[in-house]
Amino acid sequence: MEKHNEKSNQYTKLQLETFYQLVKTKDVKSLSALIETANFIGIFQGENNPIILLAKEGDYESVEFLINKFKANLNPAVRGAAHGCHLEFMNELIERGANIDYAAWGAACGGHVELTNELINQGASLDFSAYGAAQGGHIKLTNNLIERGAKLDYAVWGAAFGGHTEFTNELISNGASIHNAVHGAASGGYVELTQELISHGANLSNAVQGAAFGGHVALTNDLIARGASIDHAANGAASGGNVALINDLVLRGANVKQALWGAWNADHNISTQENALSFISFIDSFELRTLLAEKAKKTVELLDTKVLLEQATKLNQLMRENKLTYKQAQEYQ
Repeated sequence: MEKHNEKSNQYTKLQLETFYQLVKTKDVKSLSALIETANFIGIFQGENNPIILLAKEGDYESVEFLINKFKANLNPAVRGAAHGCHLEFMNELIERGANIDYAAWGAACGGHVELTNELINQGASLDFSAYGAAQGGHIKLTNNLIERGAKLDYAVWGAAFGGHTEFTNELISNGASIHNAVHGAASGGYVELTQELISHGANLSNAVQGAAFGGHVALTNDLIARGASIDHAANGAASGGNVALINDLVLRGANVKQALWGAWNADHNISTQENALSFISFIDSFELRTLLAEKAKKTVELLDTKVLLEQATKLNQLMRENKLTYKQAQEYQ
C-alpha cells in the first residue's frame, strides 16, 4: 500500500476555510483584507490555491468572481476544472487563454485517462501530464506516460509533491533525480519524506528552494539551519509568491537578485502596471523593489518605472507604518 508522509500546511485550515466561505458569499471587502496582507498574498499560488478547489467542484460562478474581482490566474482554474472533469468549463478557460498543459496536469492528477490523452493529442505536454499523474498517485498512468516519452524527473517531482513515498523511491531506483524528488517533497510540505531523501544524498539547496516555494516557513528555516542556501530559499519563496517569507529572507541577508530571478520566472501574472504595483508594494527591500520595477518595464507597455517605484515605496511605507491593507494604503494617499 502507498505510504504518505504527514504534510506541513502552508496556511492553517481555518484560514483556508475562511477564504473559501468568503468566496462563496462573494464578500469582496473581507476577501480584500485577507488577500492584501503580506502573509497571505501567496494565496493564489501552490496547492492551497482556493481557485483549484472551486474549479474542481465545478463552481464556475466563484471562479469567475475570483478572476474578475481579484485577477486570479486562469491556469490553476483550468487545472481544477480538468481535475474535476468539468469539460465545458475547462474548454472555455482554454479558449480564454488558460494553458492546456495545466489542464493536462489536472486531468492526469484526477486519473482521467481519456481526457489526459485527448489533451496530449491536442498538444499538451507529456511531462506535465506525468507530473500530474504521479502527484495523484496514478502509477499505471504515470508509467504509461513515461513509456511514451515523459521524463522520469517530472514524474518523480510529482510523486514526491504528492507525498507518495514508495512510488517516489521506485522512480528514483529507475533513474529519476533524487534532487528533483526532494524539491517536490519539500514543496508539498512532506517533512518526513524530505528528510528521508536528504539522508540518501538529496541536495539541501533543492530542498530549501522547494520548501520556500511551498511557503513552508518552519521547514525552510530548519533546512537553512542545517546549511541550505538562504539565496536558494529566497529564489523559491519569490517563485511561490510568498512575500512575507521573501521579506524575511532578504532581511536576513539573502541575495536580492536570486529573489528577483525567482519572482520573474514564475507565473505571477505581472502584465499590467496595477498588477506590478500590487506585487512590488509588498516588498520591503528598496533594492529588490527597484530591480522588480526595472524588470516590469520589459513586460508592461508604456510603464513609467520611476512612478511605479515611487508609488510602491509609498504604499509599502503606509502599510508597514500604519498597519494598513494595500487597498487602505491606496485610499490613504
